[in-house]
Amino acid sequence: MMDSYTKKNFDKIQTHGNGTGFTASDFTDIADYKAVSKSLERFEDAGVIRRVLRGVYDYPRYNDLLQEYEALLLCK
Repeated sequence: MMDSYTKKNFDKIQTHGNGTGFTASDFTDIADYKAVSKSLERFEDAGVIRRVLRGVYDYPRYNDLLQEYEALLLCK
């Protein structure tokens, strides 16, 4: 059972779709930074999202042709 801010975080991740990159600060409109970081850590532990770099996550997109998850492209 997810608490309300965790559910809102998950809904926001799904709304942006697979292949999207984000940081905890993208969710501070939902909860404070510490709560969001813990929520993202739980999603990572469950395999829902990936940690790309410290503090940077993505919601991976599966490529059927390659039979693997695509890499997140970080642009400046």
